[in-house]
Amino acid sequence: MQFTTDDGYIIKEGSKIFYTGDQANVEGNFVVAKIQPCEFYKFKVKLQEEDGGEDRTFNLSPANFDSGIGRRFKPMELTARRRNEVIKKFKRRK
Repeated sequence: MQFTTDDGYIIKEGSKIFYTGDQANVEGNFVVAKIQPCEFYKFKVKLQEEDGGEDRTFNLSPANFDSGIGRRFKPMELTARRRNEVIKKFKRRK
């Protein structure tokens, strides 16, 4: 199973996600292990920590991945692309 975020990123099993954390959960890099339909939210997504830590399950919708101030889930592809853009801008300033 897979879904597409409003920003156009495809989230599927095996996708790498950066979770920004919250008061109860630590941030980290995760891999999508399983996506299931959810009655109340759009999907139930099981994430596995890349370093072999604990698995976490979240009830999510594509909106949880949208750009914005409250976004806690970021596709790693997006994180890497933004990092490269910042590096290029910094190098141009020199």
